[in-house]
Amino acid sequence: MDRSPHQWSGLLVIALALDLSVCARAEAQSASRVVQTRFPSRDSAALAMEYQTTMAEKNATAVALFTAGTIAGELDDAGRQEEAWNRLRQEFPDHELAQVAALELARAAYKLSRYEEAVTLAGAATKSAELRGEAYVLMGEAELKLKRFGAALRALEAAAVGIARSPQPIELARSALTKEERGQWPEALKRYERVATESPDATLARWAREAMLALGKSRFWHGDLEMALDVFRRANSPAPADPFQEAKFWEAEALFRLKRYAEAEAAYEAVAARAPSPLAPEAVYGLALLELELRRPEPAVRSFRRLLETWPENTLAADATFAIARTLAELGRYDEAVPFLAAFTTRYPRHEHAADARYLLKLTTAQSPETVQPLPGETWADAGRETISADATDFPFSRYLQDVERQIGERWAPHRRSVETRVVAVLEIGRGGDLRHAALERGSGDAAYDQDVLRAINRATPFPPLPGGFDQPLIRIHVGLTPPASTPMAGARGVVEGEPIPLDTKDPKFRAYFRTLRRQIKERWRYPREAADKNIQGQVVLEFGIAKDGQLDHVTVRSSSGADVLDDHAVMAVRLASPFPAVPDQIGPAGIPVLVIFEYVIGDAR
Repeated sequence: MDRSPHQWSGLLVIALALDLSVCARAEAQSASRVVQTRFPSRDSAALAMEYQTTMAEKNATAVALFTAGTIAGELDDAGRQEEAWNRLRQEFPDHELAQVAALELARAAYKLSRYEEAVTLAGAATKSAELRGEAYVLMGEAELKLKRFGAALRALEAAAVGIARSPQPIELARSALTKEERGQWPEALKRYERVATESPDATLARWAREAMLALGKSRFWHGDLEMALDVFRRANSPAPADPFQEAKFWEAEALFRLKRYAEAEAAYEAVAARAPSPLAPEAVYGLALLELELRRPEPAVRSFRRLLETWPENTLAADATFAIARTLAELGRYDEAVPFLAAFTTRYPRHEHAADARYLLKLTTAQSPETVQPLPGETWADAGRETISADATDFPFSRYLQDVERQIGERWAPHRRSVETRVVAVLEIGRGGDLRHAALERGSGDAAYDQDVLRAINRATPFPPLPGGFDQPLIRIHVGLTPPASTPMAGARGVVEGEPIPLDTKDPKFRAYFRTLRRQIKERWRYPREAADKNIQGQVVLEFGIAKDGQLDHVTVRSSSGADVLDDHAVMAVRLASPFPAVPDQIGPAGIPVLVIFEYVIGDAR
């Protein structure tokens, strides 16, 4: 579940009336007063000099080292603060100020999402009787972030040691956590709901609603849609409507999955009407998808337009642009589709649908094969004017050939490249659209790459039945496949060599840079809906290289999940996240190889 640290600390530190430090707090406050007294103007040069002088002393006292860390805090220099306080903890492990420093470092680690580190540091602070309550609360928060509910519960229970009887809302909150950990969802929900509606503490009540929402999302991703719907509705009632409308949005999502379209539409509209809500564009996009599901393309087009006109910079704008273009093309409104496709290929050259958009742009702008022109920066060889053909001389059904080519192209996401990437496959299709035979007529010279092509062909089956006007039992078709030049390919290394470094390495040298990599990749990574709908889970291990200037050098699947859709989305997340910041000299003088693991678990993708 996702709870913020200030919420738990507020409800447990205040509600449990924990006695905090007297001695340690007095010394820490004294150090802060010393800094403010000696440097009232907060002269950064003088503060920096004082810090260096203190750290240069071989026999510095515990108070001096704590003060040095306080000075670093005044300078807003987290690295130096960590250096001073870690030295304090190493040289004076049993001093009260060492425990204060450990707790402060734990808080800083938590804010930076370094939850394992926060657990360890908070654990060190529990040696202080005065700080123990706060430390255990922070440990519990970090354990919750790590999805270790048993450990979180033990830490929160430890925070209450010494209290004869906790207030009833706290007892209910702990009981709800226990029930959820044991998988007793209805019982957990009842307790959360009581805390949310009965607690006089506003912070605790808000936490309980967030816990309900997290429980609902967990059941949603596990496919328990009816219970998820019940949770979302309870989380939104009877309190005043949440301005963010999160519970209402997830209610709409659950109703959509349950095919209760009229109710889903009303819920989406309720969220979409709240324009200040960050979920309003998500709701409008949901409305558009719902209309497509109901085979109502015209209202879908209006919803896509609404999203693009109101929130042009939203992360869904790319998907909406492609979706409206494809819908318009399917309606035969080619003149309207072309501007969207042209804008899409220009603005989103690395999008997962970039190849589809380029192909669709050629179809919508062409009245005949002779009028097709290469896209900007593309040669005729790249464009592949004759990418598909049939052996039969009396096969005038060009639309059928285009459908076959489109089906294969939609499922082709090569993970490798070779010197010559264009391949030609030959396939035989029976009258019912069944694939009788497939082989490479011209390979690339890269066996793995060629397998990607054949795999795409097999995944594209069955094809449409042969046209009624064609009286032969099967048709032999040749398909040429060339990836778009803008798509970063993988497998062939450039300048980046060496053993890949795990993205979750604990080496402090990589900490800041790898934090940025994780953020950029996470922003682009999604659990594919088609996988979630079918409860497909797995783990993908990727290796990718970053050139010195931050450009993506290569990306390849080191260990497959066993599901193409998961592998493809992981590769695409890395591709879309690039380019990355330039690689610092102290990390890699000529680029750096990285190893990353994508865990696809329903309700717990990370």
